[in-house]
Amino acid sequence: MFNILPPLMLCIVLFTTMNCVAKSPDNGNDDDWQLYEQQDQLLIEYKEEKNAPFITIRAEIIINRDIDLFYFQLTDASTVSRWLDSVEQCRFLQVNEEGQAMVYTRFAGFTLIASRHMITQTQITEQSKQHFVLHVEDVPSYPIDNSEHVQVTHVDVIWQAQQLTEQQLKVQYIGTMNPSGNLPAWLSNHQSLRSIKQSLVNLKNLTP
Repeated sequence: MFNILPPLMLCIVLFTTMNCVAKSPDNGNDDDWQLYEQQDQLLIEYKEEKNAPFITIRAEIIINRDIDLFYFQLTDASTVSRWLDSVEQCRFLQVNEEGQAMVYTRFAGFTLIASRHMITQTQITEQSKQHFVLHVEDVPSYPIDNSEHVQVTHVDVIWQAQQLTEQQLKVQYIGTMNPSGNLPAWLSNHQSLRSIKQSLVNLKNLTP
C-alpha cells in the first residue's frame, strides 16, 4: 500500500489560473450538468453555480497505472510541473504529523490573464490498498504577498482514485475555485475547462 506522503495536490487543485467548486463525486442533480468533453475514457462535465460567477467541474478518466505510482505522481513536488497545466512553482510550506500539507502554488499568466497563486491545505480523508480520497482547500488566513500575483480563493477540490485492475485506475475529480481578479466569467470558465482537460490528459500520458 502506498505511503501517506504529504499530499501536494493543490491544484492539483487541478486547475490553474482558472476555477473549479468541490463537493462529492455525485453531488447535485444530473440534469444540471452539461457535457464539455467525452472521448477515449475521459469525461468532463460542468454546471453553473447559483449566485456565483464560477462553475463546478467534475471529471473522470481511466489511467493505465497502479495506485502507488499514481499517488506519488499526484503528490510529488518535482513531478507536478510535468502534468499540471500552467504551473510555474509548487512547494511545501509545512507538513504536520497527521499528513496535512500546506502548499504554495503559482500559475503562469498569458495574454490578458495575470499570473495567479494560492495557498492550499491537502489531506487524505480515505485510504485503503486500492482506493484513496484526497481533499484540497484554500487557507484564507495564511499570510501571502499579493503584490505580484492574483490570489485564487474558494478552493475546494476532491480527488478519488480506485484501482480497477492490476494496472488500471479510475480517477475522479470534482472541484471549484474562484480565480479572483477581473476575469470575465466566460473567459474564466473556458480556461478552467481547457486547463482541466489538458491536466488530465497529461496525467494519463505521464511516464514514471
